[in-house]
Amino acid sequence: MENIDLIENPYAPPNAELENPKDTSEHFYVVSIQKFTVLFLSTIGLYTIYWFYANWKRYRYAAGYKIWPIPRAIFSIFFAHSLFDKVQTGLKRRGQEYKWMPSTVATLYVIIAILGNVMDSIAVKGIWSPYSDVLSVLSVFALYFILVKPQRAINLSEGDPGGISNSSFNVVNYVWVGLGLVIWSFVIIGLVYTFGLA
Repeated sequence: MENIDLIENPYAPPNAELENPKDTSEHFYVVSIQKFTVLFLSTIGLYTIYWFYANWKRYRYAAGYKIWPIPRAIFSIFFAHSLFDKVQTGLKRRGQEYKWMPSTVATLYVIIAILGNVMDSIAVKGIWSPYSDVLSVLSVFALYFILVKPQRAINLSEGDPGGISNSSFNVVNYVWVGLGLVIWSFVIIGLVYTFGLA
């Protein structure tokens, strides 16, 4: 008599061992510091919006969370702490050490971003001119130095410390740089007239 245990049950689920595939996708937006610097400063900090968007978009895809990258990019001051904490978690996951105090950096970003927006608003109205104009411009450079730290942390956490995988410029990048330089020319002309140098 044939052993019934040896007969394959056509209705039984497959016995194949299923393994979770290793997540090899980027969790965050890798970019070389040189490219980051050019895009950030040439666009007078407008690159910040895209930067936050790109990071949240990649995190959503890699982690599988249902989050909206666009609102988190526009209202970045409310989500900077969360993003930087996640970057730090990524560093720990890879066993990488990088001293950058994510919570402090996020707080500084929020403060400078708010102050910069306030200075922009009052400068447009001519209040406290020319100091508000100068502080508005200086806030751009302050934000740059603040966001360089999380970018270095991101590159390290993604196994690309130099950001080599995203170090070249494409056509869109050059267009943004060109538009940014036009904006900078208006800013400089405005400051020249504000200080009575022309």
